[in-house]
Amino acid sequence: MLKLSGYLLIITSILHFIGGFVFFPAPLAEIAQAGWWNAVSPDPFNLNYEREAAFWFMMISPLLFILGMLCCWIQEQQIKIPAFVGWILLVVTIIGVVIIPVSGFWLLLPPSGMILFISLGNKDTNLYQSEK
Repeated sequence: MLKLSGYLLIITSILHFIGGFVFFPAPLAEIAQAGWWNAVSPDPFNLNYEREAAFWFMMISPLLFILGMLCCWIQEQQIKIPAFVGWILLVVTIIGVVIIPVSGFWLLLPPSGMILFISLGNKDTNLYQSEK
């Protein structure tokens, strides 16, 4: 189940990355045309919210990808994922769902639930070892 949550996070990260080009083509083009360096909001007193939204939309993608790959790796190594990973992901997801209900935050509920379910399993047994 941990590997499934990893795959869901990886798919979400890929959708988020592709979605950045779909939902923010103009702000991303502006950032590139501005030369990348300090191109999101060069004037701190005149913020460019569209560029900032595009930047953060794209920046979350690699973090979700890393977390998904980590979940897959942890299961392959047959070690237990710490519960704090699931709790933090769940809290961030709930905050995101509450603040931006029409968003992709809903996609993170299943993986965070699966991570918590796995991490909070029976502490006396290794969930990844088959019975001998």
